[in-house]
Parts: sequence; C-alpha cells; structure tokens
Amino acid sequence: MGKLLTECFYFSKSNIGSIFKIFGPYVIVTSLLSPFVELFYDSGNLFYIVVISSIHTYLMVRLIKFMAFAASGYPKEQTVSLIEWWRLLVVNIFYGLAVVLGCIALIVPGLYVAAKYGFAGFEAILNDKPAFSALNESWKDTKGIVGRLMMVTALICGTQLLIGFIFGLVGESSTLLYIVTEIFYGLISASIIIFSSVVYFRLYTEDRTGQEASLESEA
Repeated sequence: MGKLLTECFYFSKSNIGSIFKIFGPYVIVTSLLSPFVELFYDSGNLFYIVVISSIHTYLMVRLIKFMAFAASGYPKEQTVSLIEWWRLLVVNIFYGLAVVLGCIALIVPGLYVAAKYGFAGFEAILNDKPAFSALNESWKDTKGIVGRLMMVTALICGTQLLIGFIFGLVGESSTLLYIVTEIFYGLISASIIIFSSVVYFRLYTEDRTGQEASLESEA
C-alpha cells in the first residue's frame, strides 16, 4: 500500500501543472461558492448541484484521458464528446446509488461495491464501453484485487470523514469560521478525490497489464 501511494504521489507531483489546468479553476470556484450556497439554501440548491456535477463529469473525462496519455506516452485525444460525457455521468449515477445502498446495509458492503465498480469510468472512456457494460467489466476486472481497492477506498473515505468532522467542529463557532473551514475543506476534499482517481487508475493499469501478459503467455 505504501509503495502504491508513493508512486501515485510522485505521478501527481510530476504532472501537477497539467492536473491543475484541468481541475484547478473548478476546485477553487466550487470551494468558494459552496459555503454560501449552503448558507442561503437550507435544503441545498438543486440547480447548483446539477451544474457542478455536469462540469465535474466533463473534467473527469479529461483527467482520465490525460492519465492514459501520461502513462502510455502516446498522444490521446483530450476533447470530450457528448457521448463520453453522458456515458460517464450514467456510470457515476449508478455507481453512487450502488455504493449508497451498500453503505445503508453495512459499511463493508458499501466499500466492496465501491471497489468492484471502481474501474467502470476507465472502461467507459478508454474502451468506449456503454455504461452498464463498463460496470459489468469493472466487476470482472477487479477480481483478485478487490481487497486492495477496498483498503484504498476505506483510507480515502476515512480521511475525508475525519477532516470533515474536525472542520465541522471548528466551523460551529461562528459563521465566519464556518465559511473559512468549508472553503478549506472543499479544497482538501477535491484534492483527495483527484488523488484517489490517480490511485485507482494506477491499479487499473496494473490489472490490465497483468491480463494482457496472461493472455500472451496462454497464446
């Protein structure tokens, strides 16, 4: 686990400029806006959620393509088609629903489902698979490494929950502290999510390389 995280940290550090060009403005703007949206809209702003989710999906497609380019060294088209955006959006919706249902049952099933469907986005974008085919392929691809994926997911989710809990306690003191802590939490949380995508992609490429080597040996 330590080696995996170190390699992913090095990859992120080496490509920080490109990653920031993709996600930087989005992370900064949403981190600044979110506290005020939550303050002025008690039940949340549905329009705001839809907009940022749509933009996040678009940027995630770009990030996936960039990581594939950086890992392979071959040029990868980084434009985003409407089909790719929609495909990843559908994957994310069903992925999120499956994880939530798993967590309602018990925490462990939620982690298991999150791990099993963790490669669906890569399958949808890099292999042009429809949403449900990508989810099914991810379920098969993660066989044998689901334990590592669950550990990564637990570590990431645990870190976010801990930081959110601490900032939540501090932010209760005053409105000003609430705004400041929410902004910082937004920046940190978004960075963790992006880093988790790098970790998942690293595991995905390892798995695909292993599958290709196995097929070559059988041939």
